[in-house]
This record gives sequence, C-alpha cells and structure tokens, in this order.
Amino acid sequence: MSQTLPKLSHHLVDEAQYNLLRSVGYLTAAERRDIIDACEFGDIAHIKDKRKSGEPYITHPIAVAEILAGFRLDRDTIIAAILHDTVEDTEVSDEQIEQRYGKIVARLVDGVTKLKSSSHNKQQNKAATFHKILTATLADPRVLIIKLADRLHNMSTLDAVRPEKQRTTAQETLDFYVPFARLMGLNDIADYIEVLCYRNLDSDMYNKLSDKLLQHGLGRNFQREAIHRYLSIVLNNLGLNGLVKVLDNRVVIYRQFFRNRGEINALLRHYAFEIVLDNVEACDKLAYYLIKKYQIDDSHIADNIRRPLPGGNQSLTLIYERDNDVVKVTILTKQMQSAARLGVIGAEHASDVSQSVIQASLRNMKDLVDEDS
Repeated sequence: MSQTLPKLSHHLVDEAQYNLLRSVGYLTAAERRDIIDACEFGDIAHIKDKRKSGEPYITHPIAVAEILAGFRLDRDTIIAAILHDTVEDTEVSDEQIEQRYGKIVARLVDGVTKLKSSSHNKQQNKAATFHKILTATLADPRVLIIKLADRLHNMSTLDAVRPEKQRTTAQETLDFYVPFARLMGLNDIADYIEVLCYRNLDSDMYNKLSDKLLQHGLGRNFQREAIHRYLSIVLNNLGLNGLVKVLDNRVVIYRQFFRNRGEINALLRHYAFEIVLDNVEACDKLAYYLIKKYQIDDSHIADNIRRPLPGGNQSLTLIYERDNDVVKVTILTKQMQSAARLGVIGAEHASDVSQSVIQASLRNMKDLVDEDS
C-alpha cells in the first residue's frame, strides 16, 4: 500500500483498517481513498460504542467490509459495509451518508438498517426487519450480501455473548439467512455461516465431530488422494480436458450429523469432488461413463445442468459407493463453477439459463416476502 493510513482511535481499529486496505488492492486509488475516509468517518461515529468483547465497535463493520473485499466487491458495497450500523446505532443520518458517499451507498446502508423498535413485540419487529431487508435485496442483491457478511463475522465472534443468545442467534441464522443465501446462489458464504451455526448451537456436539475429523484427517487425506488420482486417470482415458478438485464437504457432514444425528464413522467415509470440464458434452460423457461403471441409479443422479437449482446453480451430480466409501462427484463447466460459488454476485458471468434461474429465484423471494407481509 503506497498511501500512509491515518491514525484512528485505537490500535485495533488501525489494524482493522490496515487489513481492509490490503484486501482492496483491486480498486482504484480514488476508491481506496474513499474507503480510508469511510473508516475514519465510521470510527468517529462509533467512538463511544464497544463490542461485547470490549473491542472498539468499528472493528466489526471494517471486518465485514474485509470479508466482502474477498469477493472483490465494488467501492459502494465496501463503504456501505463499513457504515452499515451508523444510521441504526449513531447520530449519522441517511442524508449525511448520501452527501458524502453517494446515493447507492446510502440506499445499501438503509437496506440493512433494522427498523426502529415500535410498539409491536420483538418477534414482529424482527419479521418486519427481515421483510425490509428482503425487499431491499430485490432492488439490489448487494443488500443481502452485506447482511450475510455481517452475520458471518458475528457468528465467528459470538464467544463474548451468553450461551442462550449464542443459540438463538445461531438458530435464527440457520432458519432464515442460510436458506436465503442458498436461494440467491451464495453457496460459499452460506457454507461458512452454516458450520458456524452448528458450533454456536451445540458446542459439545460440534467439538465431538471436529475432533473426529481431526483424528481421521490423515486417513481421509490418503483416501481423497486415491480417489482424486483415479478420477484424473478416468478423464485421461476418456480424452477429456478437465480439472479434478477435492471439495471440503465438512458442511454436509456437520449438517447430517446435527439434523439426522448421523453416525459419525459412516459420515467420515463421505468424500466430495468437483470436476470442471470444457463444455456440456464433456460433462455428459464423463457422467455416462461413471453411471455405467458404478450402476448409479436415478435417485443418485441430479441433472441440474438442464434443470438449474435456485440461485442459478448448474451441475451434474452423481453419488456412488466405492470400497465402502460414498463418493459425490459434481461435474460442471468453468462458467457454471463461478455462478455456483457466487450466485447473484457473479450473475453477469453466469450462463443464460443460469441467469434466468437467478431472476426466478429473486421472484420466488419476492413471493415469500409478500406472503410474510
């Protein structure tokens, strides 16, 4: 970073600002100057606020902005993340934000701002706030993306709140934010949040499974490499140009363990792979080979290339058994891969079919919003 950063109110805030600026190198120098200005503005606005852990409050929104920078999001989204709690918790007004950073930033901040408490009960206030966030998301999906990054950071720093609050926040996140993240195709961020939900819902169970995963880590790695080698040989033999990637399927293992009280040792024998090929014909050729070889029945085949999932996710998924292991193979093209990771964030890179499904997902979301209102 060429520019010297201004000193803020606390060394932890300086550190947060430094980390954020290291993450936004993809933006222009003028945009980075605006981000430095927003850090200073937010620092002054939140000067009296502390997190439950005792840290200066502004470290949280700056960390949220850093998460979003990991997705290479634009200047407006990053600044809105830094200031996302100012209107709700400080004297700062919408007008001030608009004047200083523009209409879009003000609109994004307003989208994630909770409704002021009314005479309704807490549950009704919460429902009204959800409705507001979702309505704002329909106008600009970046609202939900900021809210999810906010949840991700909060869920990873819940240690300072009492256990009951940890559990209710985790349950609310699992029931509401995770499904909507998936509906919008934001699977990467949804995976991280979902695992954190389980950790905060029942830390004993979470630790039990985490310990088992560590204990069997070497054996699982060995087995993953063996399956990876085999799939690479299959591609070679079929004359296909592609890349086999081991997937981290911990989120599926945690989900099955928590929701279905799955048997740990059986779950540890589940492996997941992603194979990225040049085109749909190549995907079909590989799928046909594996289906025949392992006699995979229809219930273990999901053709979401022809029938994309909510959020526009396209792929061909096969599940089969090999030497007592359960192997899940997701076959897709490069274009489908970027849509599957980022959903609405990567919508402009998605295929036509995928884009139309993303639009349908937004409409479904609108119907859900309207039903709730």
